[in-house]
Amino acid sequence: MRSLHQVGQAFVDSGRAAWPDVAVSAEVLAESLARLEQKDGRSAEDRLEHASDLYLACACAAQDRRALAAFDAHFLTRVDAFVARINPSSEFAAEVRQQLRMRLLVADGGSAPRIGQYAGQGSLGAWGHMAATRIALDRVDGLPV
Repeated sequence: MRSLHQVGQAFVDSGRAAWPDVAVSAEVLAESLARLEQKDGRSAEDRLEHASDLYLACACAAQDRRALAAFDAHFLTRVDAFVARINPSSEFAAEVRQQLRMRLLVADGGSAPRIGQYAGQGSLGAWGHMAATRIALDRVDGLPV
């Protein structure tokens, strides 16, 4: 079993390797991991498989502009493909992308951005795909987004 320091360093190393322009302090990352552990009981070591995704999500939740740009470039650009089976129009995809951006990356009513709830149980891309699909289906069904 790794020490807490080794696990924390593994998150930082993985995050910096995947997102070299994004900087998250070890303290902010540790606070995020502790919050997640308190919420679902999974240790930081149990989340190592998606360490670089958690690193980016943590930076996005902290409103780091480089992290937000990286999330946009690497994940939000895929929304067209995610929702094409629901509605192939580019206008629809643009609406879903904007709603996804607002839902995940913007603080709402004093609460932290929802991306801070990403727990590393799957890839960040799959998590975003699921969220985009839900938004798209809600729009098709006429539900408030």
